[in-house]
Amino acid sequence: MLRVTGAELVARYRKGERGFRKVDLTGADLQGRKLIGVDLSGAELSHADLQFADLTGADLTGAELAAAFLTKAVLGSAKLVRADLSEAHLGDAALIRADLTGADLREADLAGAKLVSAKLVRAGMVGAVLTRADLTEAVLEGADLSDARLDEARLERARLGGARLVGARLVSARAHRAVLARADLQGATLRGARLVDADLSRALLEGADLSDADLTGADLCRTLMKGANLMGAMLTSTEMTYTEV
Repeated sequence: MLRVTGAELVARYRKGERGFRKVDLTGADLQGRKLIGVDLSGAELSHADLQFADLTGADLTGAELAAAFLTKAVLGSAKLVRADLSEAHLGDAALIRADLTGADLREADLAGAKLVSAKLVRAGMVGAVLTRADLTEAVLEGADLSDARLDEARLERARLGGARLVGARLVSARAHRAVLARADLQGATLRGARLVDADLSRALLEGADLSDADLTGADLCRTLMKGANLMGAMLTSTEMTYTEV
């Protein structure tokens, strides 16, 4: 793998070069750099400083970004398929319509990140921090969000079919019309969450805390809710046919 410094990459980029596949930029300083459309697929960027960088449309497929600093970085429509972002710092980053299919985001900090319409299918997000993150219309089908923190997150119309959210925190999360069919929410905390018209059919909610949650119009058909706390929950027009409690 060719070692390239941050300054060298920026100089070559300014001359019109865009292809930097599989380069080694470990710990590189690229803070605030404009690298729109750059190809860094397979690159080594662990511990790199990319705070405030503009990586709109960048190709980071399979890139190594473990513990990288991406606070307030712009990654709109970027390709991060199978990228390693474990323990990465992505607070307030803009990842609108980014493709993170199969990405490793374990223990990553995504607090306040904008993930509107982002694709996170089968992403590994165990222990990730997504407090106040905007996941409106994001696709998280089959993602593993066990023990993730999604307090006050926006999940309106998000698709989480078959996702794993065991022990996750979704206190005061907004999930109007979210699809959580077949999702595993055992032991999850959804206190005060807004789940109006949400699809929770065949979901596992055993031992979940749904106290004060708004489940108006939600679909809870064939949902397993043994030991769930529904104290103070709003269940107006909620469909609970065959729900097991």
